[in-house]
Amino acid sequence: MEYHDRYFDQIDKLEATIGEPVQLCIAEGDSQDGSYPDLMQRTIDRPWDKLLKVDHGGRHFGSVDHPQRWAQVAVVCNAVMDAAALDGPMIYVESDLIWEPATMIQLLEDLAIVPAVAPMSMKDGRFYDTFGHRGLDGERFYSQPPYHRCLDSDRPLVAIGSAGSCIVMREEVARVARFGENDCVVGLGREIRLHAEASLWLDRRVEVVHP
Repeated sequence: MEYHDRYFDQIDKLEATIGEPVQLCIAEGDSQDGSYPDLMQRTIDRPWDKLLKVDHGGRHFGSVDHPQRWAQVAVVCNAVMDAAALDGPMIYVESDLIWEPATMIQLLEDLAIVPAVAPMSMKDGRFYDTFGHRGLDGERFYSQPPYHRCLDSDRPLVAIGSAGSCIVMREEVARVARFGENDCVVGLGREIRLHAEASLWLDRRVEVVHP
């Protein structure tokens, strides 16, 4: 619950910027701090939203690379992908992230050029999601500049193999791409490129921030 206020404040700012509501599809599971009742209360006046109860029932993990952890997370993420009623693009964004409306608007505008796109993932001046973000060569991003060899050029959009934290997708991509059972967001990148027959890009101009 500690980041619910920030999350919904960001949603309010995004809706105020674009001048219309966005449809939220939120999944909560296995929490023990009253998250689900709080989310019910926050969405009660938003009948266009979807709130899912998805308990994976597994053990607790910290921020570690472990197949069981990714399998548990994928259960929740894929429930969202399956339940989202799409009549437009989809923004997958992890609920604890800090972001500005301009970031999401830029990523949505990128969809006129590319089918799926992710922002930079940063924390305290370093690249954060070094598990999820990988080049087309499968190599992980590094926490320190230049982060990855794919960023050697000055192009604003760079093709990548996978991304974590936040991915914006065209409707037709989001309808078929799913998170990997054992590698979660890395599997999503693979599905975008193979199953959806699309490509995934990184917009180096914008970022989301991990608290």
